Amino acid sequence: MSLLEQTLSAISKTLNQEALAAAQDRLANQAKPAGSLGVMEEISARLAAIKGTIDVKLTNKQIVTCAGDHGVCQEGVSLFPAEVTPQMVYNFANNGASVNVIGKHAGAVVKAADLGVNHDFEPDLPIFHKKIRKGTANFTKEPAMTREEAI
Repeated sequence: MSLLEQTLSAISKTLNQEALAAAQDRLANQAKPAGSLGVMEEISARLAAIKGTIDVKLTNKQIVTCAGDHGVCQEGVSLFPAEVTPQMVYNFANNGASVNVIGKHAGAVVKAADLGVNHDFEPDLPIFHKKIRKGTANFTKEPAMTREEAI
């Protein structure tokens, strides 16, 4: 069994409905406009249902920023050229990005993951080196990735 299959099989498919209702009730009774926290309200209620309590304590927090280049950028759909991607990864690794500031305030470790940047990073750069290939294909011309690559 692959790591992905093991991880997926360990995830419970049932949510604690009592904790979900309690979290939704708590959110509804806070001094704020209903729905003003957007998707964070749904996420927090779902997290309570997963953990089985509205008193959720998260430890060992980590933010993983996944990086890769996308072939469809050849169509002019991105604000930034592909040359920016490695610069951003270096920025994440050197604690120079906005997400690093957010992570620090949240008590979370921030780490970048190279899943497909069209650049060869130094092996000792403190990122997750998980390159599948150097960027995806342009999906307007061919599939961006194979199923195996996506898995």
